[in-house]
Amino acid sequence: TEIRTAIDNILNQHEMSLGLVTFIEARSEQKEEYARSDERSFASICQAVATAAGAGRAWNMALVDEYALILEERNEVETVFGMASLPGSVFTPGSLHSCGIVAWEPHDGDYTELGATIVHEGSHFLGLPHTTEPDGQTFDLFEDTPECWQTVYDDDNSGDVDDEECENADGDNYMFWISSGYNDRFVMSPDQAWALRR
Repeated sequence: TEIRTAIDNILNQHEMSLGLVTFIEARSEQKEEYARSDERSFASICQAVATAAGAGRAWNMALVDEYALILEERNEVETVFGMASLPGSVFTPGSLHSCGIVAWEPHDGDYTELGATIVHEGSHFLGLPHTTEPDGQTFDLFEDTPECWQTVYDDDNSGDVDDEECENADGDNYMFWISSGYNDRFVMSPDQAWALRR
C-alpha cells in the first residue's frame, strides 16, 4: 500500500494511476543466483521474468536485494537503486529488454523512495530519459523540464551536478538522474505525462 501510494503520488499529478500489480515468486535457485547481481545479469534476469510472466501489455520488474553497474573505466562497481532499458519492449516474447530491475537494500526500507524508483525505472522503460544527466550538459528534449547546467549549478566544482545543487532547476523532478530527498514531493511535467500516456 505504501509503495502504491508513492507511485500514485507521482502519477496522480496528471490523472494517471498504477494499475493491476501481480506478484510472481522466483524459484529458489533464481533467488540465489540473482539476489546480488550486476548489469552482466540484466538479460538473463529479464529472460527469467519473461518466462514466468509471459509477454503482454505490462512492465515486468524484478526486485533483487542488490544491483550494481560495472564502471570499467574506473575499475569500480557502483550499487544503484535500479535499471531499465530505454526504451523497453513489452510485446516480444523472450525479449532481453522486457523488464526493469529494482534493488531492495539500497532503499533501506523507505517505501516512498522505492515507489519513486519503480516509477522512474518504469518511465525509462516507456522511453523517458533523465531530465539532466550527471555532467550537467546532457538533457531531455522536453521544453517544460528545467535544465541544470553544470556551468551554472556545480557549486562544488566536482564536474557533476546533484539534486541539492539543482534544487532551483530540476532536482525535484522524478526523472532527475539521481534519487533525492524530494521523493515525497517529486514532480512530473505535462510533457513527460503526455509521453507516458502514449
